[in-house]
Amino acid sequence: MKESDCKAALVKVLRGNLPAQDSRVYRHEDSWTGGIPDFSISFAGRTLWVEVKYDRPGRRGKVTELQRASLKALGGLLLTFEEEHGGLGARIETADGEALIRFSSEVKASVYRQVATFLLGRVR
Repeated sequence: MKESDCKAALVKVLRGNLPAQDSRVYRHEDSWTGGIPDFSISFAGRTLWVEVKYDRPGRRGKVTELQRASLKALGGLLLTFEEEHGGLGARIETADGEALIRFSSEVKASVYRQVATFLLGRVR
Protein backbone atom coordinates (compact mmCIF):
# COMPACT_ATOMS: atom_id res chain seq x y z
CA MET A 1 0.00 0.00 0.00
CA LYS A 2 1.14 3.53 -0.76
CA GLU A 3 0.17 7.04 0.33
CA SER A 4 -1.54 7.61 -3.03
CA ASP A 5 -3.72 4.51 -2.50
CA CYS A 6 -4.91 5.89 0.84
CA LYS A 7 -5.65 9.32 -0.67
CA ALA A 8 -7.58 7.84 -3.58
CA ALA A 9 -9.71 5.62 -1.33
CA LEU A 10 -10.42 8.45 1.12
CA VAL A 11 -11.31 11.00 -1.58
CA LYS A 12 -13.73 8.47 -3.10
CA VAL A 13 -15.48 8.04 0.27
CA LEU A 14 -15.56 11.82 0.83
CA ARG A 15 -17.07 12.51 -2.60
CA GLY A 16 -19.66 9.79 -2.05
CA ASN A 17 -20.80 11.43 1.18
CA LEU A 18 -21.24 15.01 -0.01
CA PRO A 19 -23.93 16.45 -2.28
CA ALA A 20 -22.26 17.01 -5.67
CA GLN A 21 -24.10 20.27 -6.33
CA ASP A 22 -22.95 21.95 -3.07
CA SER A 23 -19.48 20.58 -2.51
CA ARG A 24 -16.08 19.82 -3.99
CA VAL A 25 -13.21 17.55 -3.01
CA TYR A 26 -10.04 18.40 -4.93
CA ARG A 27 -6.66 16.71 -4.94
CA HIS A 28 -3.92 19.32 -5.25
CA GLU A 29 -0.67 17.39 -5.02
CA ASP A 30 1.76 17.40 -7.90
CA SER A 31 5.49 17.05 -8.48
CA TRP A 32 6.20 20.71 -9.16
CA THR A 33 4.40 22.70 -6.48
CA GLY A 34 5.56 22.49 -2.88
CA GLY A 35 3.69 23.30 0.27
CA ILE A 36 0.11 22.98 -0.97
CA PRO A 37 -1.82 20.41 1.09
CA ASP A 38 -2.77 17.21 -0.73
CA PHE A 39 -6.51 17.83 -0.90
CA SER A 40 -9.29 20.18 0.13
CA ILE A 41 -12.93 19.65 1.03
CA SER A 42 -15.31 22.53 0.34
CA PHE A 43 -18.94 22.54 1.45
CA ALA A 44 -21.40 25.41 1.95
CA GLY A 45 -18.70 28.08 1.77
CA ARG A 46 -16.25 26.36 4.13
CA THR A 47 -13.00 24.69 3.13
CA LEU A 48 -10.79 22.23 5.01
CA TRP A 49 -7.23 21.54 3.82
CA VAL A 50 -5.56 18.18 4.52
CA GLU A 51 -1.99 16.95 4.11
CA VAL A 52 -1.67 13.14 3.98
CA LYS A 53 1.33 11.06 5.00
CA TYR A 54 1.87 7.30 5.11
CA ASP A 55 4.06 5.59 7.70
CA ARG A 56 5.56 2.22 6.82
CA PRO A 57 7.33 0.02 9.32
CA GLY A 58 10.76 1.56 9.81
CA ARG A 59 9.96 4.61 7.67
CA ARG A 60 7.83 7.56 8.76
CA GLY A 61 6.24 10.05 6.39
CA LYS A 62 7.89 13.43 6.85
CA VAL A 63 6.16 16.80 6.92
CA THR A 64 8.34 19.56 5.50
CA GLU A 65 8.55 22.98 7.12
CA LEU A 66 6.84 24.44 4.04
CA GLN A 67 3.97 21.95 4.34
CA ARG A 68 3.57 22.68 8.05
CA ALA A 69 3.62 26.45 7.44
CA SER A 70 0.95 26.08 4.75
CA LEU A 71 -1.23 23.95 7.02
CA LYS A 72 -0.93 26.57 9.78
CA ALA A 73 -1.82 29.44 7.43
CA LEU A 74 -4.81 27.54 6.03
CA GLY A 75 -6.00 26.04 9.34
CA GLY A 76 -5.44 22.60 7.81
CA LEU A 77 -4.96 19.16 9.30
CA LEU A 78 -2.28 16.50 9.04
CA LEU A 79 -3.61 12.98 8.42
CA THR A 80 -1.17 10.10 8.80
CA PHE A 81 -2.04 6.55 7.77
CA GLU A 82 0.03 3.64 9.07
CA GLU A 83 0.18 -0.11 8.65
CA GLU A 84 -0.99 -1.75 11.84
CA HIS A 85 -1.12 -5.48 12.67
CA GLY A 86 -2.53 -6.48 9.30
CA GLY A 87 -4.90 -3.52 9.24
CA LEU A 88 -4.75 0.23 8.92
CA GLY A 89 -4.45 3.03 11.42
CA ALA A 90 -4.99 6.76 10.99
CA ARG A 91 -4.26 9.72 13.18
CA ILE A 92 -5.33 13.31 12.65
CA GLU A 93 -3.55 16.27 14.18
CA THR A 94 -3.40 20.03 13.84
CA ALA A 95 -0.56 21.79 12.05
CA ASP A 96 0.96 22.43 15.50
CA GLY A 97 1.05 18.70 16.22
CA GLU A 98 -1.92 18.57 18.60
CA ALA A 99 -3.49 15.10 18.37
CA LEU A 100 -7.19 15.26 17.57
CA ILE A 101 -8.27 11.65 17.00
CA ARG A 102 -7.04 8.18 16.07
CA PHE A 103 -8.73 5.33 14.19
CA SER A 104 -7.70 1.73 13.70
CA SER A 105 -9.25 -1.36 12.13
CA GLU A 106 -8.33 -4.57 10.39
CA VAL A 107 -10.82 -3.46 7.72
CA LYS A 108 -9.24 -0.62 5.73
CA ALA A 109 -12.56 0.61 4.35
CA SER A 110 -13.74 1.14 7.93
CA VAL A 111 -10.80 3.45 8.63
CA TYR A 112 -11.52 5.49 5.49
CA ARG A 113 -15.19 5.86 6.52
CA GLN A 114 -14.23 6.92 10.06
CA VAL A 115 -11.70 9.46 8.80
CA ALA A 116 -14.18 10.81 6.23
CA THR A 117 -16.87 11.19 8.89
CA PHE A 118 -14.47 13.13 11.14
CA LEU A 119 -13.27 15.41 8.33
CA LEU A 120 -16.78 16.09 7.07
CA GLY A 121 -17.82 17.01 10.60
CA ARG A 122 -15.10 19.69 10.57
CA VAL A 123 -16.31 21.26 7.32
CA ARG A 124 -20.10 20.99 7.71
